Amino acid sequence: MCDQAVETMAHLLTGCSFSRTVWFEVLSWIRSTSGPPTVKGDFAEWLSLAVRTAPRQLRKGTSSIIMLTAWWIWKHRNAAVFDNAQPSVTSLFNDISVATWPLSNCGCHRRRRSRRKAPPATPTTISDLGDDLLREVFLHLPSLPSLVRAALTCPAFLRAVRSSPAFRRRFRELHPPALLGVFLDIHDPSIPVFAPIRCHSDRDHAAAIRGADVFFTLLPEGDNGPDPQWSMESCRDGFVVLVNWEIKKMAGYDPLTRSLDLFPVPPDEICCDMYVEFHMLASGENHRPFHVVSVSHEKWGAQAAVFSSDTREWKLFPFSEDGYSSLKGTLVNGSVYWTFTSETNIRVLNTATLQFSQIEPPLHMEGQDEFKPGKTKDGKLSLVSAVKLMLVVWVRTPDNNNTNNNRDGVDRWVLDKTFSLQDDTDNISRCCLDDDVSLNVVAILGGFVYFSTFCERCPNSCHFMCLCLETEELSKICTVTHSNISYPYIMAFPPSLVCNKVNPQLKGA
Repeated sequence: MCDQAVETMAHLLTGCSFSRTVWFEVLSWIRSTSGPPTVKGDFAEWLSLAVRTAPRQLRKGTSSIIMLTAWWIWKHRNAAVFDNAQPSVTSLFNDISVATWPLSNCGCHRRRRSRRKAPPATPTTISDLGDDLLREVFLHLPSLPSLVRAALTCPAFLRAVRSSPAFRRRFRELHPPALLGVFLDIHDPSIPVFAPIRCHSDRDHAAAIRGADVFFTLLPEGDNGPDPQWSMESCRDGFVVLVNWEIKKMAGYDPLTRSLDLFPVPPDEICCDMYVEFHMLASGENHRPFHVVSVSHEKWGAQAAVFSSDTREWKLFPFSEDGYSSLKGTLVNGSVYWTFTSETNIRVLNTATLQFSQIEPPLHMEGQDEFKPGKTKDGKLSLVSAVKLMLVVWVRTPDNNNTNNNRDGVDRWVLDKTFSLQDDTDNISRCCLDDDVSLNVVAILGGFVYFSTFCERCPNSCHFMCLCLETEELSKICTVTHSNISYPYIMAFPPSLVCNKVNPQLKGA
C-alpha cells in the first residue's frame, strides 16, 4: 500500500504508513486512549492492551471495531492490488465508520435485567479462512503473477496453493498462459534478444518481467571472453535450453528462479558434421527430474539420444533412415513432429520409445506455408498454417466415419477453423499494403496461436500477435524486429508454489 517496504501481514497492519493513519482516525473516533500499533510490536498484544485500557462497558465494542478495521484494511489493499483502485484514507475511514457505527456505542447503557456476563466473542481473522474458500478466491485472480504475489503474502495462503495439485490444474484451465515476452534469434549464434510484453495495468506481470534474468547472466563464458557463444535451442514451460559448442556444455535455465543446470553436449560420434536439435522433457511441475532429447540429422537419416538428469549421461539409440529433416521439429504431447511445405508425410519421433514413424499430412492448399504443430486447449494435436492473411487450423481426431473405406480406426486430420485477418490489416501493419504483409506461425500452446507479421517495406516494425482458438479473440502483443526463429517465454508455476510431498487426501482437493 505504501510501497516503502516488503509487504507482509505484519507490515500491512502495523508498519504501513497508510494503515497507521487509518488506525489513528479510527481510534480517535471511538475515543480510545491507546495509540496506533507500533512497527516492532505484536499486533495481538496491542489489541489485548487496547481492549483492557478501554472502559469496561466499551471493551466488547472496541475489540470488534479493531478487528473489523483490520479486515477493512486488508479488503482495501486487495482492491488496490487486484482492481487497480486508488488507496484513500478518507474513503476507507468512511466505510469503517458506517459498518461499525452500531458497535461504537456498544455497552454504554447496561441492561439491568441482564446480569450474567456474555462469553467473549471470538474474533475472526483472515487466517481463519479455510483452504477451500481461499482457493475459490484465488481462482478469480487475473493471472499467475498475481497468484504468486497473493500466495506469498502469508503461510496460510501458500499452504492452500501448495497442497492442491487439482487447484493448480484448474487455475491453468481458467487463465491464459502468462506470456512474459518473446526471445528473438536475430543475432545467431549469440543469445537471443528479449522483447518484453508491456502491461502497465498489471503490476504483478511487470514485476515478474523485471525479476527474470532474460540475459542469462549466470551462464559460464567461453575462451572468447565477452562473446559467450551460447545459442538457444528451446523455450518451454518457463525453462530454456541452451548449448555452447565451444566449451561443449549445455544448460537448462529458469530465468525467473535462476535455477541453472549444466551438463555435457552429446558425444561427437552423433554430433560431428550433423544438424542437431534438442527438446526438453520435464517430469512434474517442478521440472525434476528432466530429460533432454537430441536428434542428429544427416542426409541418410537421423539418430536420437537422451540425457537424464538422474544419471547425468547420454544414452544413444540406433540410427534410423526415416528420421532425416533439414527443419527443426516441434515437441507436442511427448512426440516430436517434423512438417514440410510439400505433400510428403509428417515425420514423428515418440520420445517414450525413441522410435521414428510417419503420418499423412492434411490436404495441401495453394499458397499454404509450412504447417506448425501444436495442441488445442483440450490437448488435441493440431496444425496451423498461414495462407496470405488467413490462418488455417487442422485437428487430429478419431475417424468416426462408418463407411466401408474408413473402418481402420486411424486418426485423421479434420479442418477445424479458418481465421481471416484481412479486416485487421490496418491493425497489423498500417504502413504496408495487403500484398506486402505475410504471417509467420511461431507456436500453438494451450489453445493459443502465436504468430508474427512481416512486411518487406518495414522489416523492423513487425507485430507479435496472439489468437485464441476458442474465443477467436485476436491480440496484438508487442512490436518486434523480424526474426525467422522466435521463442515465446511463458511463465510456469514457480517451485515455491509446488509441494513435492502431497497428502494423498489432498490430491483431488
